[in-house]
Amino acid sequence: PPARLTAPDSAAANGLAASAVVSFTAIGSPGTDDLTVPEDVAGTDFLARHYAAGARVHLNSWGCADANKPRSCNAYTFQTRSFDDFIHNQPDFLVVVAAGNNGGV
Repeated sequence: PPARLTAPDSAAANGLAASAVVSFTAIGSPGTDDLTVPEDVAGTDFLARHYAAGARVHLNSWGCADANKPRSCNAYTFQTRSFDDFIHNQPDFLVVVAAGNNGGV
């Protein structure tokens, strides 16, 4: 069994992610159900501001833009290429994109 920490050992009690950084971007458009994500994520500060803040994992779970055309959601687009460009230039940065938010689509 793992050893139990004692009160004087407070440095060890900070947890696994004591230096974790959380950076958040609201992509909702006020007054609508629309989400706004730039096509050129590498050429804007969309990813760079998180990287500059110290974040190294970026989670994108906004789903598919066109649930009625699932094949269009699985295309390699300009935006996809832009994510790849950013990751290529910052190899310590991981982008995770959800497969979709539309049930069985």
